[in-house]
Amino acid sequence: MFQHLAEILKSFSPAQRILALLILVSTIAIISLGPTLIKENTQDCKDLTIQIESQTRQIEHLTSRIEELNREIVAGQDQCTDRLIQKQEQIASLIDGIIHETQQQAALAKQQQPRYLERMDGPDEHRVAMMPLPQEPQPDPSESYQKMLKKLNLLKKQVDKTWSPVKQ
Repeated sequence: MFQHLAEILKSFSPAQRILALLILVSTIAIISLGPTLIKENTQDCKDLTIQIESQTRQIEHLTSRIEELNREIVAGQDQCTDRLIQKQEQIASLIDGIIHETQQQAALAKQQQPRYLERMDGPDEHRVAMMPLPQEPQPDPSESYQKMLKKLNLLKKQVDKTWSPVKQ
């Protein structure tokens, strides 16, 4: 077998022999080192499984953290909404108190308007009770109270209208 190989090699020129020898050596090297190179450059399933399990744990941890942060955000929004509603109720209560006081003052002003009395005679003595006539016509205080009440009621309606989405 080697005799025939020697005859074949004699028929080649020296340059072709060197080229054939290089091809033969590189083929032997590839055949002998190939499986080792392939094995070293490919990962087995164990490495991939460990990596996937690690990433799955990280995803679960991050998911639970996101859920916790979402709960904190919702709780913060609830507290903010509760405080806003409480402030709204305080303002509405103050407006109601002002309206009530204004109504009371308007009623008192009507009762305290000057009355002009004429002479009153009694059986035993003569009494005269008169209040002096005002020099200038005094504005009716009930009108100013009515204007104030209208403005306060308008304010209350605007406050209720502005904050009505918050109550829901």
